[in-house]
Amino acid sequence: MCGVVGKQLLLPAALPSLRALDGKRTSLVAANAALLRLPGWGMDGVHSNDAGSEAKILIPFCQLETKRLLLRQLREDDLPHSVKMLDNKRLVEYMNGIPHPYTMDDANWYLNDRRQKTQKGEVCLWAICLRDSNLAPGTSTYIGNIEVNDIDTENSRGNVGYWIAESQWNNGYASEALAAVFTYVFGNTSIHKLTAYYTTKNVGSGKVMEKCGMKREGLLKQHEKRHGAFLDVALYGILRSEWAARQNQAKGKY
Repeated sequence: MCGVVGKQLLLPAALPSLRALDGKRTSLVAANAALLRLPGWGMDGVHSNDAGSEAKILIPFCQLETKRLLLRQLREDDLPHSVKMLDNKRLVEYMNGIPHPYTMDDANWYLNDRRQKTQKGEVCLWAICLRDSNLAPGTSTYIGNIEVNDIDTENSRGNVGYWIAESQWNNGYASEALAAVFTYVFGNTSIHKLTAYYTTKNVGSGKVMEKCGMKREGLLKQHEKRHGAFLDVALYGILRSEWAARQNQAKGKY
């Protein structure tokens, strides 16, 4: 099902969730144009708010599925679990903007902030969940978040951020989620470039970016202060054309 966080606008049930890694390109824009006639939303992805102003939604929310993961909307009932996962110094030590200790107040602020920014077209957020065959149908295990933030409509770009619970490290879930987001964004929106960054002490995050085809574009020396120390930050990016070339190369192997 595809829709937009905050408005809970869904495509008809006849259209399945986008399976981001099945190699098939689904045009979300075309589907919306053909099937949605909903108050407040134009056919070009422009949302008119109550004040009459318009926000360009460059990356509409769409639920994604991969072989092992479900990327869905973040919900209120996820927040206690996020507090347990993020109240972990090892996890947040090199992450920007996440306080330690992490509390329910922090979690509520984050969800409200992301919902507001989603309505403005500035963020698209997914909760990362395991598709566990041992669970009841329709259920999943929440293990982290991934988002495209700082969405710049004028320059058709955005920045990717993600985190995975420490208990789920070294399983390839971060790279699987990131690849799904790349497939959806580059395959179904007008985004030209996605960027990401990490402090160089967080080596694992850099490996995730490289595995998904991102290239290092620069280094900001002593750019962020964490626990009294100034840390270097590595900048990574991937263009739509680079992502497309990787897809074509992968198809050529089969």
